[in-house]
Amino acid sequence: MLKKFPSANFPGGVPPASSDAGERPASPNQNAEQRQSTYQPALAQPPIDWDGCDRLGIDKIVASGKHGVTEEERAVAQPLEIALALKVDLRAAGKSDDLSDTVNYSSVHKRVVQIVETTSFKLLERLAGAIVEALFEDQRVLAARISIGKPARLRGATPTVTLVRSNPRVTPE
Repeated sequence: MLKKFPSANFPGGVPPASSDAGERPASPNQNAEQRQSTYQPALAQPPIDWDGCDRLGIDKIVASGKHGVTEEERAVAQPLEIALALKVDLRAAGKSDDLSDTVNYSSVHKRVVQIVETTSFKLLERLAGAIVEALFEDQRVLAARISIGKPARLRGATPTVTLVRSNPRVTPE
């Protein structure tokens, strides 16, 4: 089951300020409770129900691309690590045993690598959005979750961006 992290979805990316800057929360969860109560979704999409749905996933995709805020970061290709999960109805493929009845994960892999290697964005968020937009061209992809990490950026720590989106071209059932 995918975890939800509503605290990362504040307007402007900033949590609401406490009434007293020096005030400590009464409980460790107080700030989280405040953030959840003020959460306003950025998109008017229904929540994605990942429980009980079919998924196609690809983990550990490694591709090099020129992505980063500074010109120096974009001057030389850096390795990126990508993991994705696609919500897809796999019933027809399960019955037919025919590749044309499913989303071909080899084609998905090639498309992801192609986008990473041939585009250049300042933010991983934009790169992830471009990948999701391309995957949504196939209307069999009902929703997507993509994580992109930049392992060479922070001396052993890997910053990661994760997007979860519904396909706007598909009407929810």
